[in-house]
Amino acid sequence: MSNYQKGRRVEYEVAQVFKNAGWTVTRAASSKGPFDLIATKITVENEKKVYFVVLMQVKSEKLPSTQ
Repeated sequence: MSNYQKGRRVEYEVAQVFKNAGWTVTRAASSKGPFDLIATKITVENEKKVYFVVLMQVKSEKLPSTQ
């Protein structure tokens, strides 16, 4: 699996976590810019709309062994 494929897979996994929590997620395919994912959510608090935006740069790397 190439680095691109690994990175894309992790981006989709992170996006799914946000989607499952009720966020709308946009992936910047082949992104060379500062953000891979943009997540947005609108809620209503005290009869006012509150807008949330999360800009993400997703990295995938092998975690060190615990042995």
